[in-house]
Amino acid sequence: MLFVNKTVISLFVVLVVRQPALAQQGRYRAVLDDGRMVSGEVLTGWHAAGRTVTLDGEKIASPGKPPRWMRNRSLTPWRVDSCRSGYVEFVGGDRLVGTLSGAEAGDWSDGMFVPDHLRVRPASTKRLYSHGTDEEIIRILPRSIRRVVFRSDLPHKFQPGSVFLRDRRRLSFISIRWGGDSVQLLLKSGSSSVRLADICEIHMPPSDPWEAYYRQIAVLSPDCRTRLIRLETSDGLVATGSEDRFAATPFYSDTILHHAMARRRHYVRQLEQLKAREVQHQKKYEKHEHSHREQIAALEAAIRRDTAAHAKALAGFKTGLDEKLKADAATFDKERENLRAKYRKEVANIEKRVARLPESQRNSKRKLYVATKKRNLDRLLKSVDRRQASSTRRRSQEHEKLGRELALKLQQVAQARQKLASERARSRADTKGRRYYLDQIEATKKLIAALPGPEGNSATWCHMVQPAWSLDPLWVKFNTIVMRSVFSPHIVPLSRMSPSKTASPDMLPWRLNRNTDGALLRSGLRVAGSGFGVHAPSELAFDIPPLAVSFRSRVGLDRVVEGGGCVRARVRLDSTESRPAYESPLLIGSDKTVDTGRIALRSSGDRRRSLILQADPVVRGYPAGADPLNIRDKLDWLDPQIILDQNRLRSEVRVLSDEYVSAWRGWTAEFDKAGDYKRGSWHDPAARFERGLFLPTMSAKGKPLKLRRRMKIAASDKWLIVDVGSAGAGGMKDSAVRLRIDGREIPAEKTPVRQYWRRRTPPLVFPLENHSGKDASLELAQSGDGSELYWRSIRTSSKLPAEHLLKRVLDESGKGDMRVTRGLGLTLQSGRIKKSYVLEALEIMRLGGRVTFCNEVTGQFRYEYLYGVMIGCDWKGGDKGFAALKNLRWVRNILLAKDSGVSDGAVAQLKSAKGEDFVLRTVERTPSAWGGMSCTLTMRNQTKSDLTISRVHGWGGLTQSFVLKAGAELAMHAHEGQRYEAHAEYGARKKSKPTSWTWVNGDTVWEIK
Repeated sequence: MLFVNKTVISLFVVLVVRQPALAQQGRYRAVLDDGRMVSGEVLTGWHAAGRTVTLDGEKIASPGKPPRWMRNRSLTPWRVDSCRSGYVEFVGGDRLVGTLSGAEAGDWSDGMFVPDHLRVRPASTKRLYSHGTDEEIIRILPRSIRRVVFRSDLPHKFQPGSVFLRDRRRLSFISIRWGGDSVQLLLKSGSSSVRLADICEIHMPPSDPWEAYYRQIAVLSPDCRTRLIRLETSDGLVATGSEDRFAATPFYSDTILHHAMARRRHYVRQLEQLKAREVQHQKKYEKHEHSHREQIAALEAAIRRDTAAHAKALAGFKTGLDEKLKADAATFDKERENLRAKYRKEVANIEKRVARLPESQRNSKRKLYVATKKRNLDRLLKSVDRRQASSTRRRSQEHEKLGRELALKLQQVAQARQKLASERARSRADTKGRRYYLDQIEATKKLIAALPGPEGNSATWCHMVQPAWSLDPLWVKFNTIVMRSVFSPHIVPLSRMSPSKTASPDMLPWRLNRNTDGALLRSGLRVAGSGFGVHAPSELAFDIPPLAVSFRSRVGLDRVVEGGGCVRARVRLDSTESRPAYESPLLIGSDKTVDTGRIALRSSGDRRRSLILQADPVVRGYPAGADPLNIRDKLDWLDPQIILDQNRLRSEVRVLSDEYVSAWRGWTAEFDKAGDYKRGSWHDPAARFERGLFLPTMSAKGKPLKLRRRMKIAASDKWLIVDVGSAGAGGMKDSAVRLRIDGREIPAEKTPVRQYWRRRTPPLVFPLENHSGKDASLELAQSGDGSELYWRSIRTSSKLPAEHLLKRVLDESGKGDMRVTRGLGLTLQSGRIKKSYVLEALEIMRLGGRVTFCNEVTGQFRYEYLYGVMIGCDWKGGDKGFAALKNLRWVRNILLAKDSGVSDGAVAQLKSAKGEDFVLRTVERTPSAWGGMSCTLTMRNQTKSDLTISRVHGWGGLTQSFVLKAGAELAMHAHEGQRYEAHAEYGARKKSKPTSWTWVNGDTVWEIK
């Protein structure tokens, strides 16, 4: 009752438990092989398999040392409730989101036998291929299915052996047979056929997860040494592959590659333009600065000169003014003195005149005469003062006028200097413009650095795995991968196995790879890639196979509880009443985790055991200060692992792996005990119509591998075709596979030279004509020299393969090892061409022409007949060889390139000789042919200058141009028959002759010298 109360309380209180804030440093988080955790933003190196991968410059993966797991924290994990379509769930936890559309019976496809399979239309693209528009379908094997969901809006708890219909009914079945649009169910009361359109979910009968795991290992890692890779994407895909069945490409389509390169070229050209404009602004700024300095120097000199002249003129004028004023004062003083002397003289004369007058008149007359003279004197003195003041004023005005004129000159010089200062401000504005361009240059450089180069980046990478349940490789965009984990076959994450029994509190169930709140498993300083989140009290029971030798895990309270919680973890074997194989100390708080260490699981015989993981809430006896209730008892089992016995696992897998080599159907494989045999996988990029496929490989060392079969050879079986090839770079030897019929060795036909336009190497062909109608014992033996061979098919046939038919035609013409173009080869192998015509066509090819050439100009031809000829830059026949074409009856149309060197006169002569039904078309330059198979073109610029690389399209023009730096190397997708040119200058490329050019003939290396 106490537990019930605590649980009820926890249901209300757990909602308010605060999620601690975590430092989110970097978009990616990886745990390395040595246990270190690395976070960062920028990944490099994952554009191809087997490369060193760095995260913010720190190495996190290298060949043979992948990280344990890596998570993209910017992506939201897929949730079932967000799914808008159905999905298929597989035993072991894999998942494919999409719609199951029906079943297909086993048949031969692309030269291989394909077993019975189901067709699933994925919700998002899961395959990568170079061309084609056919419907996207993933072929899956029904043996691995655990559950099929057609409608995710009506979830049902897993109930083995059940079909849930749309009308809410449930059917229990014993077995199921898949059909085209329905399923046949075997019920206890009979059988029933149900249309797929009427089904919500199908839950398959119970299966042994460990047996399914062994079968998966037999496909993914048959040597039990290759690590397994598990990818989880944001669109719901969960796929387990292996390092042998893993591939990567920088760009997930040729279109994205071309767009990325075009965008990069655009910003590179923009950067060059910005740099040119910045240089122009720098030159303009320097010119303005130089001119400004010169003008400032001249104006300052003028100001100094005029100021000195002004000061000198003012000083001289002042001195002259003072002298003139003194002279004027002396003159006027003298004039005054003269007036006063004259006044005194006149007064003396008046005295003399008055003295003659009577005494009575003398005083009055004297006063009258003296007063009159005094008035005249004063008047004259005032007139002199006025004239002196006027002269002084006039001279002062002249001084002021000169001062004003000099000041005006100085003001004009100052204004010129101020104007020059404003011009300098404009020059500084030019400096701001230059700063703007410098900022734009830096921003463009950062943008170019963020754009994908030839190796792509995390936005363009595409990674591929092919799970054991899929007949097709699954390509996923790297930026949709939420979680990537890597583990060895013998170290199995327990999270792959569903518990056989569980016990959890009501409404607080255990969660897979998440804590009970649905967040990541985090405890202490650890973030787990897999595990279980439980709420105590809890029990998880798992069936453990006899191959298991030990169990190991870390355990701790989830970080969501912070310092709360009080739990003890236990690991028991077989029974909850047994003595614990491990018991942890009391776990209080989430600041640390504990390691269970390796717990032995070895059992006697083939008896299976049960592993029980318990979380005890410690209701009694908890220490003081610990949580009294189980509200925060959220326990995480971090990265629990089951370790298997490697030798026993290898023996178990060896028995299962042979059935996955579809080419051996009907044959019995025999392995000598003294021999060393290794199984593997090889990726054939040309298989499945150039979508790629993994083929099983086998190497035998010391003793040969033998395949035996007893069969009746029909009268129509004239050839035994063994489609086998070398997975290594050295090629396959003629003696790699031998045939014996009734103990007598049958020599194989000579293997033809592989034409570059063939998808695969020619198969081995053994004649059976001498054994027609006989019941014979056949033995195929793979050489014990250690070479790794892949097997595609073993079948009988009434006619030779196309490769051998072409060889026969060339042998009859004396050109047995000659390499021919795709159009001519397809025509010759039809066997309908006269020998004389064959010789003529081969002669044209020897001279550099191309027979049965197809592109946008010529249109599509039928390859059963010889058609037109393309004369281009390879032509070595000149006018004479061109004129000789008039004698070839089958040549009725010619595509002539202007860079072939053929003169207009030779063209006119041929037209005249051929008549009206002859068609001759011309193009500017040698064009590309219609694209054949997808391949790789590697360009190496060995010149000392940058080159413009352009593809020539079918009309003879240039397209998809980009710059290849001096000394640089670039590998890119191309198609057989395309033609590329290298030009020294981008602007003149349409008129200039190419520095170098090449045809794409299979995987091509173009050395540009």
